[in-house]
Amino acid sequence: MERHSTCEAIVLENRRFGELHKGVSLFTPENGLVRATAFGAYSRKGSLRGITDPFVWGKFYIYRDPVKQNVKISDVEVFDMFYGIREDVIRYYVASLWAEIVLRSFGGGEAAHELYDVFRECLLLVRDAGETRVRLVCSQFLLRFLAITGAPVDPDAVKDANMRRIVSSLDTSSVEDLVEFSESCTGGLPDTVPYLVRAVQRVLELELNTVRTAGGFLGLYP
Repeated sequence: MERHSTCEAIVLENRRFGELHKGVSLFTPENGLVRATAFGAYSRKGSLRGITDPFVWGKFYIYRDPVKQNVKISDVEVFDMFYGIREDVIRYYVASLWAEIVLRSFGGGEAAHELYDVFRECLLLVRDAGETRVRLVCSQFLLRFLAITGAPVDPDAVKDANMRRIVSSLDTSSVEDLVEFSESCTGGLPDTVPYLVRAVQRVLELELNTVRTAGGFLGLYP
């Protein structure tokens, strides 16, 4: 394995490592989850300080140390910081829910590339969106996650005709196309986020931390 490499990635989470360092979880299309260290990222003058925060999307320069057996982030070419997500509580908690799902599912396993594309598209769609669109995009992420992991929603079991069309079109339409279709439906669509979150938790066989801490913000409780 080469010591120096680059990869496109999105930061899912980070945690303090020692006094000045960050342990960073990256989601990559080719290798799924990659755990890396951003040395000096908590230093006031650290070059990696702000660009290794959650939801940063970019090209990451990686160094793999075969002796110490660690993975180091040496630099990042940022594509998007997603400031709009981090500046709005609803967008932030929805994106955090998606990130936790990715982490708890080990990046989707063999379907990492497909899940990565869905995650990135959904982040792009919600970065400046209002709450109604954020919830529609969230439903799309959850529906597609269930389909990717082999637990799709059965279209025949969906009562609403428009929702049935959406579920049936997951394989052929983009997230954006189906969100725009949802927005065009007269009278709106039923809010499926609470049901889909429960379905995802059944697949993962655990309760998501984001649901416990931010369920009220996400509208998961009556």
